[in-house]
Amino acid sequence: MVEGRREIDLPLAGTLTVVDLDGTLVRGNTLHVFMRCALKAMIRQKRLYSAMRLCTLAVLRKMHIISHRRMKFDLLRMAHIDDFFKDEFVRTIKLMIRHSVSDELDRCRRDGSTILLATAAADIYVPWIWNEDYIATPIHDNPDHIECRGTVKASAVSEYAEKNGMKIHTVLTDHIDDLPLLSLPGVRRVLVAPSATTLAAVNFAGLSPHIVLD
Repeated sequence: MVEGRREIDLPLAGTLTVVDLDGTLVRGNTLHVFMRCALKAMIRQKRLYSAMRLCTLAVLRKMHIISHRRMKFDLLRMAHIDDFFKDEFVRTIKLMIRHSVSDELDRCRRDGSTILLATAAADIYVPWIWNEDYIATPIHDNPDHIECRGTVKASAVSEYAEKNGMKIHTVLTDHIDDLPLLSLPGVRRVLVAPSATTLAAVNFAGLSPHIVLD
């Protein structure tokens, strides 16, 4: 008995539900939102040289002269975050939440599963928009600029599950980068607005999705 009520065995108790951020929980890319907020903040803070450097970074990336990873780490080092910056970022991201995914996560929570956000996004801003456990790309103490994606993410999630005595039950993602996670044995695969490339790769690997959400 708990507080006078009969305990109910939840079907997913002791399991882990893993959800990606960009393109999955959020429609779009959180780093792009961060970049726009950073540029506005630099102009507002009269840091015009920094604003020009940021625009140069964006152009170099658009021309494929620098990698997405290089742009990400340079941008995050340049940004000066104030309350206005943070509030604008959070407000924008809230409008981008994919309700089909948040509804699916709510169902898993009600059934007793623990939710873990696992993302390549920067650990600087993930806590602004997520109040449960997460795994993200560390920006500090990461000299090799290793991103939390692919096999790195799958290993980190597996380690989290083992450390907490949980079985990975469900993986929600939109991207082919998460094929290592989707390939874990016995997981329920939920693809979210997948591209034709992602669908083809998942099917080619013999990992037909259990659910496809829009």
